[in-house]
Amino acid sequence: MSYEPAPSKLSPPRIKALLIRKRLLRQINGGAERKMTIIRGRAAQGKTTLAANYVARSKIPFAWLNLGPEDSDPAGFYRLLVRALGPYLPEASLPQLLAYPSLNFGPREAMPLYREWSKAVFDRLVGPLHIVFDGADQIPADAPSWQLFQAMVEALAEGVHLLVLSRRPPPHRLRPLGPVPPGPAPGGCGLGVFR
Repeated sequence: MSYEPAPSKLSPPRIKALLIRKRLLRQINGGAERKMTIIRGRAAQGKTTLAANYVARSKIPFAWLNLGPEDSDPAGFYRLLVRALGPYLPEASLPQLLAYPSLNFGPREAMPLYREWSKAVFDRLVGPLHIVFDGADQIPADAPSWQLFQAMVEALAEGVHLLVLSRRPPPHRLRPLGPVPPGPAPGGCGLGVFR
């Protein structure tokens, strides 16, 4: 089964004039050794611009995923991830990895299956790497894709850092991976970085 996402699903925004937010960039950089950093703020507060600025200034390569409600399905979300990570995976493994969600192994529990998919990807990934998930708030909090996301975080290869951009905190089941205050972002600016 072939899956080719629209190029806009895998491209960072083209931002001509970047607003440099040194304090927030330092916060992201300070958390780069952790698995995940969440950049949270209201609409038009600069989450995407901040992340684009960060990866543009970083010496570490990155993959960018623009999420939408259609990514609530774990199989589609997984294929989007594999396509985004394609340049950092052995080329010969792409067809096999893209086939994972459609392979019929009989009835299975979701989390063990998602852990298997995630392990297959991250065991092959060549790092270090930043993976940006822009628009995480577009996926409903009860969507099964969040279970896959949790399995991905558990399986991350060394040196892989996730940047999650969202208007709201991640679903409750991801919070044990790191504290995310439920209220407004720190500093009163409406935009916050949580590690």
